[in-house]
Amino acid sequence: MTAQSQRTPNQIIVAIVVGGVVGDNIIAARFLRDLGEFCPNVSFDIYTSNVALGRWIYGNVGSGLRDCFQDTSFGKISEEYDAILEIGDTVKFLQAKLTLTNNHSERLSKILASIRSFSDGHKDDKTLAYNHDGIVAQELLYKHGKNRATANHFIAGISYGGDRYALAADENVVAKHALGDKRYVTVHNGFDLSQITHSGTASKVYPRFGEVIKEVRKARPELIFVQIGASTSVNIDGVDLNLIGQTSLPEAAGLIKGAICHLDNEGGLVTIASCYGIRCCVVFGPSSADYFSYDGNVAIRPAECGGCWWIAKDWMSRCPRGMNEPVCMYKQPPSVVAKGVLQLLNAYP
Repeated sequence: MTAQSQRTPNQIIVAIVVGGVVGDNIIAARFLRDLGEFCPNVSFDIYTSNVALGRWIYGNVGSGLRDCFQDTSFGKISEEYDAILEIGDTVKFLQAKLTLTNNHSERLSKILASIRSFSDGHKDDKTLAYNHDGIVAQELLYKHGKNRATANHFIAGISYGGDRYALAADENVVAKHALGDKRYVTVHNGFDLSQITHSGTASKVYPRFGEVIKEVRKARPELIFVQIGASTSVNIDGVDLNLIGQTSLPEAAGLIKGAICHLDNEGGLVTIASCYGIRCCVVFGPSSADYFSYDGNVAIRPAECGGCWWIAKDWMSRCPRGMNEPVCMYKQPPSVVAKGVLQLLNAYP
């Protein structure tokens, strides 16, 4: 398939080059969902490093989606598109044809102009290449009052359609593990390998969820705790069902969708939970609770230090202060996290 091969009259086709991890891509999918509703004559081709993952995440952005393609094929056919956007930490303008000034694309033209203006306004930031995304994010937060979920919409000048997103979930997994009649909490302590530079670990991982579960059980002994995650997760003492490495992402999504709440570090599974309206208790350390948290969740802020995202190139893999262990996570008392979980359960019984 090419951009010209199945074009209908007045149809505009935009290439979207995407990057990032699961949560970043879900946020991008919400943006394309809302962009497509605002510009119904616009269609999208997605170029990604993982086509199968892309088809899962972007499959429900709306009728504007054509398909997902391998990103390595993009350069060969980029001239066929009316416009090209890149979506990573934020949406960026790459190029557009002059024909977009016609009457059929007035709305899109305004959106592209808004994105381009924002992109052009931050070109000089790249002199500090490693922390460019942190500079932009902090401006969006502190100057404009936007968070990670709404940043792209602000840049483009369109309305945010909300956190709920029709992400396909394999709900058969709940019955498979005999959880259909249980009140259970999903818990996760892993991270995405693509975020780690050298140390093999992540500075935003909370190491004391076992103690948290022990505290929560004192007040809510009926709850079942189900650990989910991939190879970077570490076994948590006290869980009732350990499914590390035993679920696909759609199955993990199905488990989260059926849970009464989700307990985690800041990361992609929290964004998956937000698609279904599942509340989370999230332990924050180096990344910003103000920028990355979702409304309705309980954000556990650092007891000491914290908020050092992008202060150093390798902030995701080691403490920028040079501590052997990130003090923002290791000094967070389990009792505080447990209180947050119970607060969430009491607010949404």
